[in-house]
Amino acid sequence: MHRAQTLALLLAAGLLCSGCANGAISSNYRPVEDLMLVQTIGVDRAPEGVCLSASTGRAGENEPPQRMTQTGETVLAALDRLQDRTPNAELFYAQTSYLLLGEEAAAAGELAPLLENTELLRAYTGLMVGG
Repeated sequence: MHRAQTLALLLAAGLLCSGCANGAISSNYRPVEDLMLVQTIGVDRAPEGVCLSASTGRAGENEPPQRMTQTGETVLAALDRLQDRTPNAELFYAQTSYLLLGEEAAAAGELAPLLENTELLRAYTGLMVGG
């Protein structure tokens, strides 16, 4: 009898501590239709601070990649402003394949905020762009 009560108590505690909120599979679940997958990011210096460019991959057979450019005082400010320009879709950086970094941006240390950003997957090809 004591074992059955202990088992029932453990099962009840497990259900309460399962981490599922509102019946969702994951609390950070986002439908893929609401995401704009960023394939390439480019960063360079600009008079305003930083010039950030982003390009998506092809969304479908007949849809060309979308290209966006935004400036900001910092890389993170430019990323935020870029998101503001796409209100109907969330920019998703975890699938980013390429990071293009200008020489001036590299010299100014603009790579550090990108490396610290938890939304970016670390499996991208980094290229230094001169000129």
